Amino acid sequence: MGFKDWFRKDEVIGTRVLVCSFSEKIDDNVSNDALVYSRYYSTTVRAVRVAFIGQILSEGYDVVHVFCDVSKKGVVTDYVGDTITGTELVEICLQSGVKLLWIARENLSEAYISDFRAQGKKLNLIMTLVRNGLSFSEFLDQLLGKMRFGATIPVAWAQLAPHHTKDIDVKIPSCIFFAGRGGVILR
Repeated sequence: MGFKDWFRKDEVIGTRVLVCSFSEKIDDNVSNDALVYSRYYSTTVRAVRVAFIGQILSEGYDVVHVFCDVSKKGVVTDYVGDTITGTELVEICLQSGVKLLWIARENLSEAYISDFRAQGKKLNLIMTLVRNGLSFSEFLDQLLGKMRFGATIPVAWAQLAPHHTKDIDVKIPSCIFFAGRGGVILR
């Protein structure tokens, strides 16, 4: 993925979003994030088992916003004990045509670094370190608003969370953002 790829037209009309949890219950964060997505896109909310994630994603989702705990070794475990590595999840998303995978639950950076390999993959990957309470929903709403009206993810992200430390709003969530498909527009 090169810099020039950020500017190629890669537009999705009718973006479909899956907001899911690998936990048995849908908690308030899942519901709140799903509500924000539903303002802009067709959104499905569900609890998911690791064993069925490939089958579910084959239904044609463009964005997967998942709540999961990631171990220090980069392994995700669902509510029945099934596991998947971060890299395997990335691969399943790629095979299913997902453009954005967002790990929305707070995890340690070491957990993501150890086994969420996305380099060279045509997938945007956001990994949450700190949600920052209600600020997460506000940031997500602003980001999706910019994206829905034509901004690419990296452009929208940079407008809301500039890299200049003096300009950063402490209310934004702390995330690792990998722009492997930076030119995609999600409408």
